Amino acid sequence: MRYNLPREVRIRKKKEFEAVYNGGRKFSHQLFIAFYLKNSYGYSRLGLTVSKKIGNAVVRNRVKRLIREVFRLNRHELKGNYDIVFNVKKGISNSSFDDVESAFMDLVDFLEKND
Repeated sequence: MRYNLPREVRIRKKKEFEAVYNGGRKFSHQLFIAFYLKNSYGYSRLGLTVSKKIGNAVVRNRVKRLIREVFRLNRHELKGNYDIVFNVKKGISNSSFDDVESAFMDLVDFLEKND
């Protein structure tokens, strides 16, 4: 059994990011802004943008690992298939796993109610 987040579940191309930004909708939270768009794949995909305002490379990489892990463990909670791009805010660098997971579950609840 593999426990990593498969490559096909990640949004990596500029064109895919732009499609979510231009055609998607937005969910704001204290820790991040999530742009989301329904997709035609059989699964949800994750994209991350972490600017240098968040901190140095160590901090940025920790934040990315944290969000990827929360997504990996909880993506089965998403009822639809979405492309989700997270733009993180400064406060996330001091957050724990439970804080980020709670914020992700807020996004899941929002998607269930609005789409």
